[in-house]
Amino acid sequence: MNNFFTARKGLTEAIASTFRKNYPTFFPNLPFFQEWAIGDFGLYEDGVFIKKGNLADLGVQYDCSPPHNMQGMFFNCSSAHTSCQEFGGQADSKISPVKPTLSVKLEQENAYFCRGALASQLSLLDPSKAMERHLNFLKTHKAWDTNYCIISSVYMARNFIFMAAIGNAVQASAELNYTPTTPSSAEAAVFSQAAVHYDITKKTNIGHIICTSADTPQVVACMQMLKLKRGNLMNYKGLGAPPREVVSLDEEEQFYVLSIVDE
Repeated sequence: MNNFFTARKGLTEAIASTFRKNYPTFFPNLPFFQEWAIGDFGLYEDGVFIKKGNLADLGVQYDCSPPHNMQGMFFNCSSAHTSCQEFGGQADSKISPVKPTLSVKLEQENAYFCRGALASQLSLLDPSKAMERHLNFLKTHKAWDTNYCIISSVYMARNFIFMAAIGNAVQASAELNYTPTTPSSAEAAVFSQAAVHYDITKKTNIGHIICTSADTPQVVACMQMLKLKRGNLMNYKGLGAPPREVVSLDEEEQFYVLSIVDE
């Protein structure tokens, strides 16, 4: 999986850039789906997170929230020159069409299509800035690089589809059949969002394709990250601080504070 992404210059950067234009402060887990955990830290370069360790390795104490159910939240992320069309199958008067068809066309080099349903979220809890003080201590003693990012939230997905064209392909396409569940509410009635199983029926010039379903274990699709930033921050975005709040820091904390990575 890694070879497909790394062999195509700019692909991971393009995916990450498009994803974050639609979902600011969220970073796709590229290449899909590496097994990261809350508290992992490292460098984020060219759309890829490079793990250097976990906060627990440095003696930093932290807690995690219980998994939060995100049923009903969906995302779509595609490159330019990509089109998607859905066709219904045999319909029943009470349920969604059976085995609809999803048709995707990728019309330029490294074009890609991505869709998924977010299932649950797990987040870092910051106990009274204790983690900030510890990281400031590590930074002072040259044990922490301020370029490091800390994974603070992970978002698990199901019903995930990702496909990308072969590097030099100018025409790539795929067709998938998928069987929807019986919608339990108006929100779930769109069968593309209630799909439980995918079958690839045809593909041409698709270099890489991933399909999961409701039967597949949830996988980390995207994440949020924290970073130490210098100064008495305006519009502070640390854990628990409302957006645009001006925070006055104690003297011992005036050098670096944790902030959500949003750029």
